[in-house]
Amino acid sequence: MSARAGSALETVERAVADALSDVAGRIWVAFSGGMDSTVLLHATARVLANRERLCAVHVDHGIAAQSSAWATHCQREVNALGVAIRHASVQVAPGSNLEARARTKRYGVFESVLADGDVLLLAHHADDQLETILLRLLRGTDTGRLAMPAVRALGRGRLKRPLLSLPRAVLEATARILDVGWITDPSNAFTTQDRNYLRHVVMPHLVGRWPDAATRAARAAERAAIDAVLADALIDARLPAPGDDLPRALLSDDAMAARVLRRWLVGQGMTDVRERLIDEVLRQLGAGGAVGVEVAVGTWVRGDDRYLHVISED
Repeated sequence: MSARAGSALETVERAVADALSDVAGRIWVAFSGGMDSTVLLHATARVLANRERLCAVHVDHGIAAQSSAWATHCQREVNALGVAIRHASVQVAPGSNLEARARTKRYGVFESVLADGDVLLLAHHADDQLETILLRLLRGTDTGRLAMPAVRALGRGRLKRPLLSLPRAVLEATARILDVGWITDPSNAFTTQDRNYLRHVVMPHLVGRWPDAATRAARAAERAAIDAVLADALIDARLPAPGDDLPRALLSDDAMAARVLRRWLVGQGMTDVRERLIDEVLRQLGAGGAVGVEVAVGTWVRGDDRYLHVISED
């Protein structure tokens, strides 16, 4: 093993150990069986003195024909490591936004397994972060939410991404050192999907020209998030109490209208309304007359000439 190769393994293990330094409860690893999560699971097992604290969690979305074979692979892998695993199956109906709906189901499983003091580890790395920032920019996502957070609350526990600052190349080198096998989802090669198009078509050119693009983008997203926190504090001071209707007059500034609307919706308990729905509310406001946009299943933003209201309809 070369010194450089050994350094890759040490770097991954150090990142995982740092992430676990304040964890008192059980440690869960989201384990798809792909290369990234395989490296994370092996590294976590290696740094833990007591592997009984560690449990993988594998979610079968029932979408791919190979999903049962993937679950079997994951079971073999954890058996070899002497680690427990929780298997979960979810149903995702065919149709639009399949990836987003599958993600919602998956995170529902993750949230359900966490007890007080537990942590869930995800294997996202710096290349994933760059893809996410670019995708969110292209979709018009609020600037305060461009990047994936390294740590956030999830249910009764926390979610951590210990490898978020490491490039994929470090994980690849670690996988070679550990001599691990992994599964490959053939759908990851379909460039008809936005993320795959970025990964396979755009990113090689981008990183070829700017090798530190991931670091630059992450720093810019971090600064944007700080600016967004300050802007949100100013907006929140002007908003009505949570649950109250929103005066249309507060949306008169076109430059700030989308952020004001989003902050009001957060106060209504709606933290993840899609940007296109925010835009549609504002479009209808600009056209004059009544407003009616379904911003979540059974939940509408409706408005008259003075106020916007959130209304739940069966």
